[in-house]
Amino acid sequence: EISEMLGSAAMDSILAADGGGFLLLSEDQGLRQWGGAALEVGTSWLQPVMLQAKDSGLISIEDYTKFIVDCLNRGFTYISLDPHALFTQAMDDGHGELSTVKRMLEVVGGKNADLENNLGVAATFLDLVMRETKSVHLRNRYASLVLDAFSASRPDKKLEVAIALTRQVLLQASSLVDHALWWFVGRQIGTPQFEKTLAEVRMSQLKRPHSLTSAVTKSTT
Repeated sequence: EISEMLGSAAMDSILAADGGGFLLLSEDQGLRQWGGAALEVGTSWLQPVMLQAKDSGLISIEDYTKFIVDCLNRGFTYISLDPHALFTQAMDDGHGELSTVKRMLEVVGGKNADLENNLGVAATFLDLVMRETKSVHLRNRYASLVLDAFSASRPDKKLEVAIALTRQVLLQASSLVDHALWWFVGRQIGTPQFEKTLAEVRMSQLKRPHSLTSAVTKSTT
């Protein structure tokens, strides 16, 4: 009954794994569970295998990134993203169209994301951008994408997100702090705190703050 529902392609994969003594690799958790229960074949989620293959040099970062983007386009719920895949896609997107890397960052910074760990992924991605991209405008654009992605589902934690990110990015720290300050100001437009936040940030620019925290503490107390 299940075989008829899923179709021959799904059943053929399980039978092939069983007959050849191979591991059944699939993104479909239901298919893996059924294969294990019906024919007792060994199963594994595909993404960790691909990640291991990338880290072992068996597949290129470009091919791994294409695989991840395919998972994203197919609407998979869980997607394993690393900084190098993000950077590879960012460079592939070019200067004009950032929709794909934007969607990838929305997965990294989504509401179910582990904030501390995933901010580390985003910070390393920005380090790669800072190291390889000369355009300040493009650097700031990627920084805004990261900040937007992590704060979208945490509207009351914009400041915490910005502080945590700037603390983890190693390169061009002062430039990122400046940009994060004005990003934060922009998100206050239309709120009662806007004028006070703007005044605090303007004053902080004269003092050239080394951290985001001290620059906006007064405006948020």
